[in-house]
Amino acid sequence: MSKLLLILITLTGLVIAYFKLKKPVETKSSVNTSEKTNFLNGFELRPDDDYGSGKFGASRKRTLLSGEVVKYSHRGLDVSYQPFSPLPAPFKGYINRLGYVYEGNDELRLIEFIGVGLFSGYKMKMMYASVQSGFSKLKVYNQYETIGYVQNMKKNYSKNMTNHVHYELYDPSGKLINPEKYV
Repeated sequence: MSKLLLILITLTGLVIAYFKLKKPVETKSSVNTSEKTNFLNGFELRPDDDYGSGKFGASRKRTLLSGEVVKYSHRGLDVSYQPFSPLPAPFKGYINRLGYVYEGNDELRLIEFIGVGLFSGYKMKMMYASVQSGFSKLKVYNQYETIGYVQNMKKNYSKNMTNHVHYELYDPSGKLINPEKYV
């Protein structure tokens, strides 16, 4: 089967990201996913760093203001990006909502994206990314079309945090699912 290679190049000629499209892996989902494209293929998962692993379900802990330590599982998949890189649409869809990653922090942004076509009803939350100026909630974006830009996390985390976008994928019933099955 032939593969398509798409390379994103900045105005300076620097290659910042690439995608390779290939046939996705069959899953046991009730939805036919055999025709769904691999929206993250070609990008690297965030490597383990001082903040932990970027893998879906990785063990995490957070210290609350009270001093209590709470353990939880990582709800998404972290994909490494250079700061200010264009953020491609993960699949055909539209921007449903903009928000903030953390309450009280108006710098770190969230984009909620709803799929159409093959990904109809799927919802993707992308964190640490901002929309491009002049975006429209009414616009349907094609897969890989630029919907925004990756934020620079160094302003809010130490230098030991690998810059990334956090992806959370929900099926049409609202159930959180592992995005890796589509990688």
